[in-house]
Amino acid sequence: MKARKIIIVGQYDSPFVRRAAIALHHYGMQFERPVLSVFTELDKMLEINPLGKIPALILDNGELLVDSQFILTYLDGIADAEHALIPTAGAARRQVLNLNAVAVGLAEKPWHCDGSSIGAACRASIRIGWTGYNFKSHRVWYGWRLMHHRPGFIPCR
Repeated sequence: MKARKIIIVGQYDSPFVRRAAIALHHYGMQFERPVLSVFTELDKMLEINPLGKIPALILDNGELLVDSQFILTYLDGIADAEHALIPTAGAARRQVLNLNAVAVGLAEKPWHCDGSSIGAACRASIRIGWTGYNFKSHRVWYGWRLMHHRPGFIPCR
């Protein structure tokens, strides 16, 4: 694989930056990481990523990739086949992507409700309290996994 100059922007206190950096290390890809915080350096971050989100991955041609799942999918696509983290097709691919979607959803929960949103999840979190809401939704997901005795996430039908 050709050496590429990759820049990943963000702090390791973000689980989304960490997962992208872990993938870069797994693939043996060298990268630079300017440490910017969306909380204390939002103006600088907005110059890089108009969404103001981390991580932001900047490729050697200047192309910007945002969203950690998109970044992981891109990296998996350019990595050597023996290092790929995501199966290329079939049930194994669906299972990995589905489990990943649940894990990302659980990691995003603390950032999704500030009390002003009118979404059902936020209304529920206000009613039973944010901590209780997160605990209940995590417990339900783990219960589904145990009840079905199958690896991966079992979607509600």
